[in-house]
Amino acid sequence: MPEALLQHFRQQRSGREYRQEPVAREHLAGLLAAAALAPSGLNARVVRAHVYTDPAALSAIREATLVFYRMLLRILHVPGTLALLHLTGQTHEQLQLLRAELAELVSDGEDRLFYDAPALLVFTLPRRHPTGEGDAWLASHNAMLYAATIPLATCYNGFLAMAAGKSARVRHALCLPRDERVVAAFTAGYPRLTYRRCPPRPPIPTTWR
Repeated sequence: MPEALLQHFRQQRSGREYRQEPVAREHLAGLLAAAALAPSGLNARVVRAHVYTDPAALSAIREATLVFYRMLLRILHVPGTLALLHLTGQTHEQLQLLRAELAELVSDGEDRLFYDAPALLVFTLPRRHPTGEGDAWLASHNAMLYAATIPLATCYNGFLAMAAGKSARVRHALCLPRDERVVAAFTAGYPRLTYRRCPPRPPIPTTWR
C-alpha cells in the first residue's frame, strides 16, 4: 500500500489534452467529496467550491481573463515599466519570460488558458478570513488527487486565480459573491492522451539535524 500510494503520486502530471465530452456529474461530485475530506485549520471548513461546465460560462470566463492579461501585457510594453518592476525584486529575465508567456496566452487561435477543458473548478474563501488559504489549497489538491483515479486529467490554473484577484470583470464572469476571493482553480476533463512514463521530479532539498 505505501508503494502504491507513492506510485500514484509519481504518475501525477498536469493534463492539457481533453476529450470534448462533458464530465459526468457524479465524477464532479466525487471531486467535491474528496475536497470536503481535506484538513481544515481549526476545523473551520470555510472553503467553497464553484463548478463551471456550461460552455457559454466557460467562454465568458476565458474572455474576461484574456482581457485582463491583454491590458497587463500592454502595460509591460510601456517603456520603463520593466525597470520599475525590477525594483520589486523581479529579475529582468523573469520579467521578460512573463511578457513572453502572456503574449502566448493571449494570442489568437489555440485556447492556451483552459485548453478547451469541459470543466473548471474554483475554490474560494471568505475575503477577510485570515488563515484559510492553506485549507483551500488542501481541498483543491485532494480533489485533484482523486481525479486521477476516475481518471480525469486536471491542470492548476494560476492565471485565472491571479486575474480573479485583480479584475472585477473576471469576478463578474465567475459570478462570485463580493465577500469571496479565489485561491485555487483547475481545469478538468477526460484525458485524450495516456502517458506510460512518470514525469521526472528531483527530490526536495532536505536538511537533517
